[in-house]
Amino acid sequence: MKKFNSILLIDDDKASNYLAKVIISDIGVTAPLHVSTNGKEALDLLQDYCDRNQADFPDLILLDINMPVMDGFEFLEKSKELSCMHTHQPLIIILTSSQYHSDIERAKSFNIHYYISKPLTEEQLREIFEVSLS
Repeated sequence: MKKFNSILLIDDDKASNYLAKVIISDIGVTAPLHVSTNGKEALDLLQDYCDRNQADFPDLILLDINMPVMDGFEFLEKSKELSCMHTHQPLIIILTSSQYHSDIERAKSFNIHYYISKPLTEEQLREIFEVSLS
């Protein structure tokens, strides 16, 4: 099975993060899994990868919308400013509890590949990996 170089999970919900870590580990699609609890922390991490040309720049970003400090939409706006995001072009998936039509429509204005409702399931993740890595 092919694997992602790394995955970045951006979510402030500890229970959701724990579940996602377990599922990702069980499926075995990546070794490095990085977790940021808000968009600002994630941007700083990505900027560090850009500055140091890290080989483990995430191939997949699982992004919550509602977070403190910097929410998911702010992260998406600011991430456009990172030059390495254009080079690496990670797969970005919204993973959220929000089912508001306005959030779903707003997500479509970004380069989002999937909009998934929490909680993340193994079936959802397997489908994403099969489509993305085939």
